Amino acid sequence: TRFEYDLEFPDGSRRYEARISRLGDAAQCAVIVRNISQEHRALQALAAGERRSRELLENAPFPVVITRLRDIKILYCNARARIRMGLDALQTPDVRADSLYRNPDDRKAILETLKRDGFVFDRETLVLDITGRSFWALLSMSLVEFDNEPAILVGINDISRLKDAEAELERERSALRERVKEQRCLY
Repeated sequence: TRFEYDLEFPDGSRRYEARISRLGDAAQCAVIVRNISQEHRALQALAAGERRSRELLENAPFPVVITRLRDIKILYCNARARIRMGLDALQTPDVRADSLYRNPDDRKAILETLKRDGFVFDRETLVLDITGRSFWALLSMSLVEFDNEPAILVGINDISRLKDAEAELERERSALRERVKEQRCLY
């Protein structure tokens, strides 16, 4: 049997672990007690750090996705990613990240850069939500470790409105060039 308990001392609380073992068939037992205060504080600090990291990821002001490197399975999506990509928490483990790229060649080039450099910053590409609807995204990626496995951390910014505005501006420029050509022909 093993259990932990706290004892109060004038200088603060200490955590102890007790292990009790029977000695043969006799009504005797051996008890080992050790002070595990430092280990306990270290585990509490580690757990608090993990909670802070998860909270930061979950509440990031942009979509964040983490995929396992070996099979490209999505391991984690924050709330913004679930909303933007049309995923719910139950679907996430069944979705492969490679199915979310409109052009497989873009994905291949991005992964080559990621493997070569360890990161990709501000790469524009068309991605797909879970319904197959495409949108322009600005992707940034880094190689990380997640749940003790190599993974890819992906930040996604939807730049569809910007791309639409660029296309509209280009249409207006083309129309203006045509008008200028017509005016020159008149003179």
